[in-house]
Amino acid sequence: MSRRGDDPAALAETLRLLHGMGFHRWAGMPPPERAADGSVSVTIQAEGDAVMPFGGLHGGVLTGLYEFPALAALLPELAPDEWAVTADIHARNIGAVRTGEVVTITGRLVRRGRGIAFVEAEARVDDRLVGRASITKAIVPAPDALKPG
Repeated sequence: MSRRGDDPAALAETLRLLHGMGFHRWAGMPPPERAADGSVSVTIQAEGDAVMPFGGLHGGVLTGLYEFPALAALLPELAPDEWAVTADIHARNIGAVRTGEVVTITGRLVRRGRGIAFVEAEARVDDRLVGRASITKAIVPAPDALKPG
């Protein structure tokens, strides 16, 4: 079975489409960075509309940010005609991200089965852990916009 990861150009195009989504642009998220171990990281600075009036990154924004790097870590393992949607997410925001701080969110694939995948994401400000998420993804047919050809 071919995988999205077997075609670097197609994988890059899928990531470009995902990165261009409104929420990611609104959050000020730069393009993701893939590490040699397969993990994917994104960074944002706690500023603008994502910050609460009394200071600090809104917890709901941080929870939303877990999705992108976690999905990006799974993408290379999906066939070109497959996609993954969130079936379950457990997010734990355990520390504050203060206004002006830069938070890095890193996604990792834990395990992929035929119809389900398990991914994780963690958020850090420097070496300080500020949150974690465990995400279950259901493997479904790819939407037409993401199918090859």
